[in-house]
Amino acid sequence: MIYMGITFTANMRFGYLPSEDEIVNYGYIPLYEILAKFPQFKANLCFSGYSELTLAKKYPKVVDMVKKGISEGRFRISSNGFEHIPMPFVSYECTNKNILKGIETDQKVWSIKQPDGFVPSDGSWDPTIGLLAHKAGLKWVMCHRNYVTKEKLEEYKDIDPYHPVYAICPENTRVMVPLAHNRCAVLVLREKDMDDWFNELKAISASRKDDVFMCATLDMEMPLAIKVQGYAENGIERFQRFIEKWTQMQGIEFTFIGDYLEKHPPKQEAYLKHSYWHWYGDGWCKSDGAEKLVSICSSAERNILDCENLISAGYNAPEVRFELEQAWEHLLFALNSEAYFTDNLSGKNDGIKYPLARVNIDAYNNAIKANELSKQIKIKLLKNTSR
Repeated sequence: MIYMGITFTANMRFGYLPSEDEIVNYGYIPLYEILAKFPQFKANLCFSGYSELTLAKKYPKVVDMVKKGISEGRFRISSNGFEHIPMPFVSYECTNKNILKGIETDQKVWSIKQPDGFVPSDGSWDPTIGLLAHKAGLKWVMCHRNYVTKEKLEEYKDIDPYHPVYAICPENTRVMVPLAHNRCAVLVLREKDMDDWFNELKAISASRKDDVFMCATLDMEMPLAIKVQGYAENGIERFQRFIEKWTQMQGIEFTFIGDYLEKHPPKQEAYLKHSYWHWYGDGWCKSDGAEKLVSICSSAERNILDCENLISAGYNAPEVRFELEQAWEHLLFALNSEAYFTDNLSGKNDGIKYPLARVNIDAYNNAIKANELSKQIKIKLLKNTSR
């Protein structure tokens, strides 16, 4: 038996998709409508906080569709963080804040006690992500299995990628990690990739004598994205065919990730190194146009952390906590990974311009707001303490 744990991640700042209206009308809504036809297909839904807040404000129909799926036992909410951030390349403090504010937004929008687990954006991982997610009360953190199997590293030679692992993290912490297959996301809807995916499932089913656990990470925008990328004339029809074929396969049982891990905790342990799908962070490590954005964000973070330290030392001023949370939000929004995929990715997606101007300008606007607001708060605190 192949037990399948499915995650769909939602990022309404998807770098090359036309607009939020189109993401909702040609991505989310048809996806939920299709999944409702296959009640055996269970999925963990993972929204960025920005996506959740936008849906709650502008698209209540989508919120109602998700809540209906939750009540029917087809969906479960897992966390994706407050923003779609490449967390191995931001500070410990920003990583922590992204996780905590993400959980807070999950709870607020979906009326839940706690998300089921944590799916870092783009499958990013480093040991502090596991530690901070564990401290926040999340039971598991997903990592892509190719980080364990690629390069056939000697230390990973005994790891079975078809079973979860305990990841070794700082402070004597271990966190359960389901290993996600790297064939999914959007491109699995291409004809050849779709055939390869189902052939692999058949081969695993035929060759393994034991039950195995596989995770698949999919984009909630995929019915629209596959059309925009030019791989399908009708992305909605392609997605429905994909789900139909998947649910018709013998020897597969769809399960929520947390339910499986509760019954089958990991029996293997590994130290998983820092990793990120975007070539280990080209946008952060090379000269591709993002340096100024990174600089503004760094300045804003220094101010914010100075304010946090002043408050911790007993310095305060009216409304400062609320204003500081606003500054944090602007900073996290500015750290959206899509704004860092600039020229180095152009032309690799069939001529798609990546990212769109609106994504970059939005990141700059939030970075500048975070920087200016945090400076004002810092001055207010210092004035208040000098009296």
